[in-house]
Amino acid sequence: MFPVLLQILGELRKKGEAAKPEMPGPKPCVSPEAAMALTLWLADATGMNPGIEEISEVLFGLGENKGYKPPYLAMRRIAGGEVISEDVAEWVGWLIGIGYTRSRLGDPIELGKDGIRVCRQVLDDERRLNKELDFFLLTHAILELLQKYQPR
Repeated sequence: MFPVLLQILGELRKKGEAAKPEMPGPKPCVSPEAAMALTLWLADATGMNPGIEEISEVLFGLGENKGYKPPYLAMRRIAGGEVISEDVAEWVGWLIGIGYTRSRLGDPIELGKDGIRVCRQVLDDERRLNKELDFFLLTHAILELLQKYQPR
């Protein structure tokens, strides 16, 4: 496991996110913004190099394979069987447009300092508003799905 992952998981533990046994069935809903923010932040922190398609695939995998369902996150299959979300494309486009990434549209996504700050603020808001959501387990689920992408 990457040292930065241990740091991230340690930070979640400090904030009171204790690991609970994996429960079968549906998990509490996570907002689409929080799901996207956590995925982008973890990808950036671990040196992954995802694009919009890969972020969409991870979020799709959260619902299909891990039991999490970001509400109102539109997904569709494109040629080749890949899944893409126009919501992810729009959110990433917004981050790029206001200069919160070191990327251009179509490039792999690398958050800038302000992009990391925005993602952390979204996550802090979700943690405050969504007491049922276990961020420790959600982080593990996203990290498992991100593992198939190459580090930068």
